[in-house]
Amino acid sequence: MIGQSAARAATMLAFHRLAFGAAGADAPPMARPALAALLSDMLAGSRVRVDLDGAGGPALPRPAARAVALATLCARGLLGMQGRLMLTIPAGGAWPARIAAEGAAPAHRAARLALLARAAAAAPGEDTGAGTGADKGADKAAATGENPGENPGAEPGRIDPRLIEFHLLGPAVAAAGAALALETAADGAALCLRAA
Repeated sequence: MIGQSAARAATMLAFHRLAFGAAGADAPPMARPALAALLSDMLAGSRVRVDLDGAGGPALPRPAARAVALATLCARGLLGMQGRLMLTIPAGGAWPARIAAEGAAPAHRAARLALLARAAAAAPGEDTGAGTGADKGADKAAATGENPGENPGAEPGRIDPRLIEFHLLGPAVAAAGAALALETAADGAALCLRAA
């Protein structure tokens, strides 16, 4: 049991190091099988199933692997306690990549979709303004966590740290030389990363 806990902690650390760590052009590329194993191991034991198409092919540049990891975290955040994540990465390169989330809609999905829509609408390198007090309506609620059940009583204009991956995704996608598009459906959503 201790060995399983240690292995789980090591997997979580490796995944979060990829998603939130430095990913400059000089960082070593990530082999697709290693990325696939990391993604499936991260969600092992949960009721979220992961299907990965494109585990073969050349290694991904670290900025692209980071963008995929952050997009996966965002897609996971759109699901409740169970669902399905489907990742598609073309065999010939990093883009277009598609991360789809299917499952019952939790109460917070609309606010998180608003954050993703704002990131998708921003020009590469543009500050989305999230958490600056410049947001309006649903975008402000999403950025500050003022939605009921999300972060009641949050200080206005502050980014909810539980949603940091949603704020980092846009800049990470731009740094990887891609653009973000959002597709929504009744039973889920898909994040599409395309060449800029």
